[in-house]
Amino acid sequence: MKMGVVFGVALLLIPGFGSVVAAQDFRGSPKQGEALYWQHCLRCHGEAGNGMGPEAKLLIVPPANFHLPKHRMKTDIELFIAIQTVCCSVPCMPGAAN
Repeated sequence: MKMGVVFGVALLLIPGFGSVVAAQDFRGSPKQGEALYWQHCLRCHGEAGNGMGPEAKLLIVPPANFHLPKHRMKTDIELFIAIQTVCCSVPCMPGAAN
């Protein structure tokens, strides 16, 4: 009985642990990231990342200010998911899905 409980808990933890490890193994290029930001994000988030880009005032929902603690505390995987899910669904972000 005890062994079955331990095995069941281990099975529940393995998928979550695997996703954390996979996220930690991801390595990006700061130069490529900067180029992508300038190409896809600058218009709304601004040069300083404060959500005051030239097209920010055209949006119904204001762009994120990356200087706020709630955005600075996000992990790489949280940022990745946000970019893939939110940014790719906003029509004013051409090419964000690439």
